[in-house]
Amino acid sequence: MNQEALEIEAALRGRILAGELPPGARLREPDLAAAFGVSRFPVREALTALARDGLAEHEAHRGFAVRAFGPDELAEAYEMRALLEGQSARIAAVRGLSREAELAMLAAVLAVDALLAGSAPPGEAEAVTWRAHNAAFHAQLHSAVPNRFFARAIAAVHHVPLAGHVQPGLYDQPLLRRFNEEHRAILHAVASRQGGRAEYLMREHVEHARREMGALLAAAPQAGAG
Repeated sequence: MNQEALEIEAALRGRILAGELPPGARLREPDLAAAFGVSRFPVREALTALARDGLAEHEAHRGFAVRAFGPDELAEAYEMRALLEGQSARIAAVRGLSREAELAMLAAVLAVDALLAGSAPPGEAEAVTWRAHNAAFHAQLHSAVPNRFFARAIAAVHHVPLAGHVQPGLYDQPLLRRFNEEHRAILHAVASRQGGRAEYLMREHVEHARREMGALLAAAPQAGAG
């Protein structure tokens, strides 16, 4: 793919994984070409790449749309994410984090503390910032695993919308604070070289996110019915 197609793919992938483009949303080539200020060719390349990764699907005479993942797929993705994330925390604790990685994780935790210090609920700008700090925290643990197959596996799990990213419906200040306290506890266990505890805390952290997401999805039809 050329540079334009790569940039469009990255932008659309981010919006899909963040829940900004919900399942079933049409990805119309003319509209996207106009929005990105390009021809339809790089847009088509980007959409084809997203379909190849399972984030979009193509229907004859209808074009591309964001792929919907069923409850079973979502549950399986969370189960696999808990295993992989837990393993990354254990390995990081056993091998030891670099000083730079430990400081980067601590910086992410402290930045979220500051972000959520007020009483106002997070807006879109705060949600974007929170996602960045959350991703940075987890990325430091992922990079501690010296295994290319692990990197591919964790990337595959994060390609499933709702499984690898906190969704807009969960941008609740008390909940995000609890998630951040879980990050703090995980960091303490990793830095203290407590491999078993670090793995347990990380798996519980992912399971907490799964429960919250399940409750959100269960409530969604009721919210829409009113």
